[in-house]
Amino acid sequence: FSGNVGKSTVARHLLLPRVRGAELIAVESSNAYEGHSRGQALRGRQFGELQEYLQTVDNVVVDVGASNIEDLLELMHRYRNSHEDFDCFIVPTVPAVKQQQDTIATLAELARIGVPPSRIRLVFNMVEHHADPRQAFEHLLAFVRERPVVHANLA
Repeated sequence: FSGNVGKSTVARHLLLPRVRGAELIAVESSNAYEGHSRGQALRGRQFGELQEYLQTVDNVVVDVGASNIEDLLELMHRYRNSHEDFDCFIVPTVPAVKQQQDTIATLAELARIGVPPSRIRLVFNMVEHHADPRQAFEHLLAFVRERPVVHANLA
């Protein structure tokens, strides 16, 4: 549910170049992908269109902007088992407490719609070189220990 954690950077620069033949779909309210030639944009409320499109292609990276995640996840919940059409859910997070709280909300919602922990990956982003990730993400890691909706790999 949070912005400025690296979702688009991970989608564009980490995933898209590594998924053979993938296209990028941005679920975004703003023109964040203006000028980006390898993708198209939808809104979160257009989940039905996204769901239909996913049935016609092999490889897609879906980048969901913070302003659309609530709509998209609510519709994903209504389209029962639609999360099965996604191989993996990557959730970037940063040390700021507000973003960790938003990450917790995202993880709880993914669990509520039935996404198993094995299909969720946390990306611990923007950690200072000399910082201890266990301290930087203390709030989030406490949640994961109490409610194991994802495996937090700090290695």
